[in-house]
Amino acid sequence: MADTKKGLTKLIQWWGTKCNKVTIEVNEDYVLNDTDRCECINKNGENTILRHPFQIQQVIDFLCDDIRDLRSTLDDSIDVNDPYINRYDLNFDFDSNKFIVNVQYSFNSEGVEMIDVRSVEENENIIEIFNDLERNGARGICQVDFNGSGDSGYIEDSLLDSNGRRFLVPTELENELYDFLENEHGGWEINEGSFGQFMINLTKKEIELFYTENFEENEETVIYESSIDELIDEINSKDDVD
Repeated sequence: MADTKKGLTKLIQWWGTKCNKVTIEVNEDYVLNDTDRCECINKNGENTILRHPFQIQQVIDFLCDDIRDLRSTLDDSIDVNDPYINRYDLNFDFDSNKFIVNVQYSFNSEGVEMIDVRSVEENENIIEIFNDLERNGARGICQVDFNGSGDSGYIEDSLLDSNGRRFLVPTELENELYDFLENEHGGWEINEGSFGQFMINLTKKEIELFYTENFEENEETVIYESSIDELIDEINSKDDVD
């Protein structure tokens, strides 16, 4: 579109004659997912899909200039770690004369820690491994970490004893830890997964499992709001984009 400002202004005015509200979904790369459609609540109050006789990605780029500027400060306004932007919703509400941009994002949160205990006093092979660890200098309670996410997971191949010394986890003990984790928390490695520690008590001949599950949560927040009239004034004050 040779004159982006005029084209965008005309588009907004055209929407205003047809609709009470128009929502454009823009992905995290500021690209319109379906380049000739947007959601609309028309004058009859019905949900519908508007098709456009031209490619409107260029005017979306124009609109999203401000969103790109806001993205740099978005992490400061969202009180979560590592938010993942799913999409932006550009909302033209003609009844209230509002232009509102929402961002929809997801993030991982932690559940409540759970503790399980397994005695190995009846397992002669594991008892022998405990004894070997002590003969080799391991002392007290030994920690082995695990982590699972994205349909994969692993248990660390080393353990840390009470004196800060590291030892290789024997294969049979590793199998025992995997069996413990699977029996108590099947699916620990699926989707967002889980994390935690095994605390191996060499003296009591038992293993404590400290387990915390990750959850994906979805939120949205308003990152930009103005009147549609102010938006049009802002558009007209910008330099043209060829």
